[in-house]
Order: sequence, then C-alpha cells, then structure tokens
Amino acid sequence: MVGVVKVCGITSETDLALAEEAGASHVGFVVDPGSRRFVTLERAIALGESCRTARPVIVSRSLDANGVPLHFVRQANVHLHNVPGAEHWLSTRGDSTDFTSAQAVVLDAHSQEGLGGTGILVPADFAAEFVAECPRPVILAGGLGPENVAEAIERVRPIGVDACTGPEREPGVKDPELLRAYVRIAQEALRRAHGEV
Repeated sequence: MVGVVKVCGITSETDLALAEEAGASHVGFVVDPGSRRFVTLERAIALGESCRTARPVIVSRSLDANGVPLHFVRQANVHLHNVPGAEHWLSTRGDSTDFTSAQAVVLDAHSQEGLGGTGILVPADFAAEFVAECPRPVILAGGLGPENVAEAIERVRPIGVDACTGPEREPGVKDPELLRAYVRIAQEALRRAHGEV
C-alpha cells in the first residue's frame, strides 16, 4: 500500500482524466452534502466506474451501502471521516483511536468549515508522532500541494498523501499544472522516503 497519491474532490470527467493521466493512484469523490465538492452517490459511482487506472474512493461522514452496486463496493475504498470501525480507510482528527478494522488511517486537519478540503495543514510534529505510533498505515492529508508535499512526506513519513485544495483552481475544479506537479513531487518524495514504490 506504500505509494498512495490520492487526489480528492473530483467532480468531473475532465478532472478524473487529468488525475489518472498525472499518475494518481486513488481519486476521491465527496458524497457529503456539506462539502463544496459534493457529488451525489450516483454521480460518484458513475465517475468511479469510469476509472481506468486510479482506485476510486468514496468520501463521506457516513455511508449506507444500500444502493451501491456490489461490483463497485468491491473495487472502491471508503474514506469515512471520524467514524470508528470503518471497514476501509478511516479518517481521523486525532481524537479517535479505534483503527482496528481500518486498512489505513487518513490523518487530516479538523475544521468547522466542513469535511476535508479546508487547506489546513496538520502540524508536522504531531503528524510524525501519530504516524510513528499508529497501529495502521497512515495517509497524510490537509493543506498539501506541490509546494509542500515533499517536505511533509520527508518529515512525517506517511505511506501516502491525499490532496484536495492544493491542486485546485477553485473548489471542485483542479488546476492541470498544480495537479501534475503535486502527483509527480509526491511520487518522487515517497520513493525517497520508502524506497522504490
């Protein structure tokens, strides 16, 4: 699982194609209505089913699997924010420690502004300590972009990174140059931190 480079907040076929062309390993679709990058679950499934190379990730505060096609559930990851006992990725603000059923933990900064995508960095010292002590692999999120992702990976040593606002032109619209740079720099930094991935 080392080498996760996720681009979150995908809302269009254009940005999905751009993320895949850039080499993102995972793409996130936010199905939480409070998000500025909200897509309906049906739209997220349609976008996810069109993924050619990246693994789709459904991002929500909660997710009722009813109505989600079984073949999609098998191919997608679920990134639930602050929900103990999540079956796949579990995002946390650092105040929940029940990671027993998570494949990985997404460490993101908390904000009253909403579910992820706030552009707020997790303090590096806290994040590095969290990664060192967490019983599951950690994916670092929060305020990452091409200008700071290499330093964050070097200091924190997560197995992967997740960016939403850093490669955006505006909420829900990715900037091609920023997105390509974020993915390239993150991949290079993860290779340096963990060896060839």
